[in-house]
Amino acid sequence: MLFCSHSAYAQGGVSAIVYIDDFSAGYGADNKAVDLGLNVYWAKYNVGASGPSDYGNYFTWNEASTWNSSNNYQGWVGYWRTPTNQEFKDLTNNTNGSVKNFKCTFINKNDNSKSIILTAAGSNTISGSKGVKGYYWASDQTKKGLLWYGYRFNFDCCNWDLDYWNKSYEFPIRPVIDKVTIIVTTFGGNTIQRSYPKGTKIKIGAYWDDCHRVESWTKSLNGASQTITPNNTSGDNGDIEITITEDVTYTANFSTKTTNLKAMTEDYQKGSVGLNVGN
Repeated sequence: MLFCSHSAYAQGGVSAIVYIDDFSAGYGADNKAVDLGLNVYWAKYNVGASGPSDYGNYFTWNEASTWNSSNNYQGWVGYWRTPTNQEFKDLTNNTNGSVKNFKCTFINKNDNSKSIILTAAGSNTISGSKGVKGYYWASDQTKKGLLWYGYRFNFDCCNWDLDYWNKSYEFPIRPVIDKVTIIVTTFGGNTIQRSYPKGTKIKIGAYWDDCHRVESWTKSLNGASQTITPNNTSGDNGDIEITITEDVTYTANFSTKTTNLKAMTEDYQKGSVGLNVGN
Protein backbone atom coordinates (compact mmCIF):
# COMPACT_ATOMS: atom_id res chain seq x y z
CA MET A 1 0.00 0.00 0.00
CA LEU A 2 1.25 3.51 -0.88
CA PHE A 3 0.68 6.66 1.17
CA CYS A 4 1.52 10.30 0.51
CA SER A 5 3.60 12.01 3.16
CA HIS A 6 1.77 15.02 4.63
CA SER A 7 4.94 16.23 6.33
CA ALA A 8 6.86 16.28 3.06
CA TYR A 9 4.32 18.70 1.58
CA ALA A 10 4.26 20.95 4.63
CA GLN A 11 8.05 21.20 4.62
CA GLY A 12 7.97 21.97 0.91
CA GLY A 13 5.82 24.99 1.56
CA VAL A 14 3.10 23.93 -0.85
CA SER A 15 -0.21 25.63 -0.10
CA ALA A 16 -3.68 24.46 -0.94
CA ILE A 17 -6.06 26.62 -2.93
CA VAL A 18 -9.73 27.34 -2.29
CA TYR A 19 -12.39 28.41 -4.77
CA ILE A 20 -15.96 29.66 -4.99
CA ASP A 21 -18.32 28.79 -7.81
CA ASP A 22 -21.01 31.48 -7.79
CA PHE A 23 -23.03 29.76 -10.47
CA SER A 24 -26.26 31.35 -9.26
CA ALA A 25 -24.64 34.55 -8.11
CA GLY A 26 -27.53 35.50 -6.08
CA TYR A 27 -29.96 37.38 -7.60
CA GLY A 28 -27.61 37.80 -10.45
CA ALA A 29 -29.94 35.08 -11.61
CA ASP A 30 -32.88 37.43 -11.82
CA ASN A 31 -30.72 40.42 -12.69
CA LYS A 32 -32.12 42.80 -10.11
CA ALA A 33 -29.32 43.44 -7.59
CA VAL A 34 -26.79 46.26 -8.09
CA ASP A 35 -23.70 46.67 -5.89
CA LEU A 36 -23.22 50.38 -5.28
CA GLY A 37 -20.45 49.82 -2.73
CA LEU A 38 -22.85 50.08 0.22
CA ASN A 39 -24.01 47.71 2.97
CA VAL A 40 -26.96 46.61 0.86
CA TYR A 41 -27.64 45.90 -2.79
CA TRP A 42 -30.21 48.14 -4.47
CA ALA A 43 -32.70 46.82 -6.98
CA LYS A 44 -32.58 47.99 -10.58
CA TYR A 45 -36.27 48.83 -10.62
CA ASN A 46 -39.37 49.29 -8.51
CA VAL A 47 -41.62 46.62 -7.03
CA GLY A 48 -44.24 45.74 -9.62
CA ALA A 49 -42.20 47.23 -12.50
CA SER A 50 -40.92 45.25 -15.47
CA GLY A 51 -37.86 47.45 -15.98
CA PRO A 52 -36.01 50.56 -14.74
CA SER A 53 -38.26 53.01 -16.59
CA ASP A 54 -41.55 51.54 -15.31
CA TYR A 55 -43.25 53.05 -12.27
CA GLY A 56 -44.42 49.79 -10.71
CA ASN A 57 -46.95 49.49 -7.90
CA TYR A 58 -47.90 52.01 -5.21
CA PHE A 59 -48.17 51.36 -1.47
CA THR A 60 -49.29 53.16 1.65
CA TRP A 61 -46.60 53.44 4.31
CA ASN A 62 -48.24 50.69 6.39
CA GLU A 63 -47.97 48.36 3.39
CA ALA A 64 -44.46 49.47 2.47
CA SER A 65 -43.05 49.28 6.00
CA THR A 66 -43.72 45.55 6.21
CA TRP A 67 -43.18 44.63 2.56
CA ASN A 68 -40.68 41.89 1.75
CA SER A 69 -40.26 39.25 -0.92
CA SER A 70 -40.67 36.20 1.33
CA ASN A 71 -44.05 35.41 -0.21
CA ASN A 72 -42.74 35.62 -3.80
CA TYR A 73 -44.48 38.93 -4.47
CA GLN A 74 -44.81 39.36 -8.26
CA GLY A 75 -41.61 37.46 -8.91
CA TRP A 76 -39.57 39.04 -6.11
CA VAL A 77 -38.13 36.13 -4.15
CA GLY A 78 -35.70 35.75 -1.29
CA TYR A 79 -34.86 38.57 1.11
CA TRP A 80 -35.77 41.80 -0.68
CA ARG A 81 -37.34 44.48 1.54
CA THR A 82 -38.16 48.18 1.79
CA PRO A 83 -35.06 50.31 2.55
CA THR A 84 -34.68 52.26 5.78
CA ASN A 85 -34.28 56.00 6.00
CA GLN A 86 -30.60 55.48 6.93
CA GLU A 87 -30.08 53.36 3.82
CA PHE A 88 -31.46 56.20 1.71
CA LYS A 89 -28.99 58.52 3.48
CA ASP A 90 -26.14 56.12 2.67
CA LEU A 91 -27.31 56.02 -0.95
CA THR A 92 -27.18 59.80 -1.30
CA ASN A 93 -23.99 60.34 0.74
CA ASN A 94 -21.79 57.44 -0.38
CA THR A 95 -22.37 57.18 -4.13
CA ASN A 96 -21.92 59.56 -7.02
CA GLY A 97 -25.48 60.84 -7.19
CA SER A 98 -27.20 63.35 -9.44
CA VAL A 99 -30.71 64.42 -10.39
CA LYS A 100 -31.50 65.57 -13.91
CA ASN A 101 -34.59 65.60 -16.10
CA PHE A 102 -36.73 64.14 -13.32
CA LYS A 103 -34.44 61.14 -12.79
CA CYS A 104 -32.09 60.34 -9.90
CA THR A 105 -28.93 58.44 -10.82
CA PHE A 106 -26.62 56.84 -8.25
CA ILE A 107 -23.27 55.37 -9.33
CA ASN A 108 -20.79 53.20 -7.43
CA LYS A 109 -17.84 55.46 -6.57
CA ASN A 110 -15.33 52.72 -7.37
CA ASP A 111 -17.04 51.18 -10.39
CA ASN A 112 -19.00 53.47 -12.68
CA SER A 113 -20.43 50.49 -14.55
CA LYS A 114 -22.73 49.86 -11.56
CA SER A 115 -25.61 52.30 -11.13
CA ILE A 116 -29.33 52.66 -10.56
CA ILE A 117 -31.90 55.20 -11.72
CA LEU A 118 -34.91 56.24 -9.66
CA THR A 119 -37.77 57.34 -11.90
CA ALA A 120 -40.22 60.14 -11.17
CA ALA A 121 -43.05 57.70 -10.55
CA GLY A 122 -45.03 60.22 -8.53
CA SER A 123 -47.97 59.05 -6.45
CA ASN A 124 -51.43 57.60 -6.95
CA THR A 125 -52.69 60.05 -4.36
CA ILE A 126 -51.04 63.27 -5.62
CA SER A 127 -52.63 64.48 -8.84
CA GLY A 128 -50.24 65.37 -11.65
CA SER A 129 -47.17 64.06 -9.86
CA LYS A 130 -46.31 61.18 -12.20
CA GLY A 131 -43.38 62.00 -14.45
CA VAL A 132 -42.43 65.17 -12.57
CA LYS A 133 -42.01 64.05 -8.94
CA GLY A 134 -40.33 61.06 -7.37
CA TYR A 135 -41.50 59.68 -4.03
CA TYR A 136 -40.19 56.49 -2.41
CA TRP A 137 -41.14 55.12 0.99
CA ALA A 138 -38.62 54.16 3.67
CA SER A 139 -39.60 51.49 6.19
CA ASP A 140 -39.29 53.58 9.36
CA GLN A 141 -41.34 56.38 10.87
CA THR A 142 -41.06 59.48 13.03
CA LYS A 143 -43.39 61.21 15.48
CA LYS A 144 -44.14 64.90 15.09
CA GLY A 145 -46.40 66.28 17.78
CA LEU A 146 -49.17 63.76 18.31
CA LEU A 147 -48.90 62.17 14.87
CA TRP A 148 -46.66 59.55 13.28
CA TYR A 149 -45.34 59.99 9.75
CA GLY A 150 -43.47 57.73 7.37
CA TYR A 151 -40.01 58.65 6.10
CA ARG A 152 -39.64 59.05 2.35
CA PHE A 153 -37.13 60.00 -0.32
CA ASN A 154 -38.36 62.54 -2.87
CA PHE A 155 -37.07 64.57 -5.82
CA ASP A 156 -38.15 66.75 -8.74
CA CYS A 157 -36.32 67.96 -11.84
CA CYS A 158 -33.23 69.16 -10.06
CA ASN A 159 -33.06 68.37 -6.32
CA TRP A 160 -33.66 65.54 -3.86
CA ASP A 161 -34.63 65.49 -0.21
CA LEU A 162 -35.31 63.12 2.69
CA ASP A 163 -38.40 64.02 4.69
CA TYR A 164 -41.56 62.45 6.16
CA TRP A 165 -45.16 62.31 4.96
CA ASN A 166 -48.72 61.23 5.69
CA LYS A 167 -48.76 57.42 5.85
CA SER A 168 -51.98 57.10 3.85
CA TYR A 169 -50.35 58.38 0.65
CA GLU A 170 -49.30 55.82 -1.95
CA PHE A 171 -45.69 55.79 -3.16
CA PRO A 172 -43.49 53.17 -4.91
CA ILE A 173 -40.88 50.92 -3.28
CA ARG A 174 -37.32 50.57 -4.54
CA PRO A 175 -36.20 47.41 -2.68
CA VAL A 176 -32.85 46.53 -1.14
CA ILE A 177 -31.31 43.25 -0.07
CA ASP A 178 -28.67 42.80 2.63
CA LYS A 179 -25.04 42.22 1.67
CA VAL A 180 -23.43 39.17 3.30
CA THR A 181 -19.77 38.11 3.14
CA ILE A 182 -18.26 34.65 2.95
CA ILE A 183 -14.61 33.85 3.64
CA VAL A 184 -13.24 30.53 2.35
CA THR A 185 -9.80 29.66 3.66
CA THR A 186 -7.31 26.90 4.47
CA PHE A 187 -3.71 26.53 5.68
CA GLY A 188 -0.93 28.50 4.01
CA GLY A 189 -2.89 31.73 3.99
CA ASN A 190 -4.90 30.96 0.87
CA THR A 191 -8.18 32.84 1.31
CA ILE A 192 -11.05 34.11 -0.80
CA GLN A 193 -13.50 36.73 0.47
CA ARG A 194 -16.60 37.69 -1.48
CA SER A 195 -19.87 39.47 -0.82
CA TYR A 196 -23.26 38.45 -2.18
CA PRO A 197 -26.91 39.33 -1.75
CA LYS A 198 -28.44 37.55 1.22
CA GLY A 199 -29.78 34.15 0.19
CA THR A 200 -27.28 33.52 -2.61
CA LYS A 201 -26.53 29.87 -3.35
CA ILE A 202 -22.88 29.07 -4.13
CA LYS A 203 -20.51 26.12 -4.23
CA ILE A 204 -17.14 26.05 -2.45
CA GLY A 205 -14.23 23.64 -2.66
CA ALA A 206 -10.48 23.32 -2.08
CA TYR A 207 -7.53 21.56 -3.71
CA TRP A 208 -4.10 20.73 -2.38
CA ASP A 209 -2.57 18.01 -4.56
CA ASP A 210 -3.14 14.42 -5.70
CA CYS A 211 -2.10 13.12 -2.29
CA HIS A 212 -4.74 14.87 -0.20
CA ARG A 213 -8.46 15.35 -0.04
CA VAL A 214 -10.81 17.65 1.83
CA GLU A 215 -11.95 15.64 4.83
CA SER A 216 -14.22 18.29 6.35
CA TRP A 217 -15.07 21.98 6.56
CA THR A 218 -15.14 24.10 9.69
CA LYS A 219 -18.00 26.59 9.54
CA SER A 220 -17.53 29.64 11.79
CA LEU A 221 -20.62 31.76 12.38
CA ASN A 222 -21.35 34.24 15.16
CA GLY A 223 -18.50 32.93 17.31
CA ALA A 224 -19.58 29.28 17.06
CA SER A 225 -17.94 26.50 15.03
CA GLN A 226 -19.49 23.52 13.27
CA THR A 227 -17.84 20.66 11.39
CA ILE A 228 -19.36 19.79 8.02
CA THR A 229 -18.43 16.54 6.28
CA PRO A 230 -18.80 16.52 2.48
CA ASN A 231 -20.93 13.72 1.03
CA ASN A 232 -19.64 10.91 -1.15
CA THR A 233 -20.30 12.81 -4.37
CA SER A 234 -18.18 15.81 -3.39
CA GLY A 235 -14.90 14.35 -4.66
CA ASP A 236 -11.45 15.07 -3.28
CA ASN A 237 -12.11 18.82 -3.38
CA GLY A 238 -14.91 18.51 -0.85
CA ASP A 239 -17.36 20.54 -2.92
CA ILE A 240 -20.43 21.64 -0.99
CA GLU A 241 -23.32 23.88 -1.96
CA ILE A 242 -24.42 26.46 0.58
CA THR A 243 -26.91 29.30 0.84
CA ILE A 244 -25.45 32.39 2.51
CA THR A 245 -27.74 34.32 4.84
CA GLU A 246 -25.13 35.72 7.28
CA ASP A 247 -21.43 36.61 7.31
CA VAL A 248 -19.63 33.28 7.58
CA THR A 249 -16.20 31.63 7.28
CA TYR A 250 -15.50 28.13 5.94
CA THR A 251 -12.09 26.50 6.52
CA ALA A 252 -11.01 23.44 4.52
CA ASN A 253 -9.44 20.58 6.52
CA PHE A 254 -7.33 18.08 4.56
CA SER A 255 -6.35 14.46 5.14
CA THR A 256 -3.85 12.22 3.35
CA LYS A 257 -5.47 9.81 0.94
CA THR A 258 -4.46 6.34 -0.23
CA THR A 259 -3.84 6.37 -3.96
CA ASN A 260 -2.74 4.28 -6.90
CA LEU A 261 0.81 2.98 -6.58
CA LYS A 262 1.74 3.35 -10.23
CA ALA A 263 0.47 6.92 -10.51
CA MET A 264 2.16 8.00 -7.29
CA THR A 265 5.44 6.33 -8.25
CA GLU A 266 5.44 8.30 -11.49
CA ASP A 267 4.85 11.52 -9.55
CA TYR A 268 7.59 10.61 -7.11
CA GLN A 269 10.05 10.04 -9.97
CA LYS A 270 9.18 13.51 -11.23
CA GLY A 271 10.11 14.86 -7.81
CA SER A 272 6.64 16.28 -7.20
CA VAL A 273 5.60 14.28 -4.13
CA GLY A 274 6.99 12.72 -0.97
CA LEU A 275 6.15 9.06 -0.34
CA ASN A 276 5.87 6.61 2.54
CA VAL A 277 5.70 3.09 1.21
CA GLY A 278 4.41 0.25 3.34
CA ASN A 279 2.72 -3.11 2.96
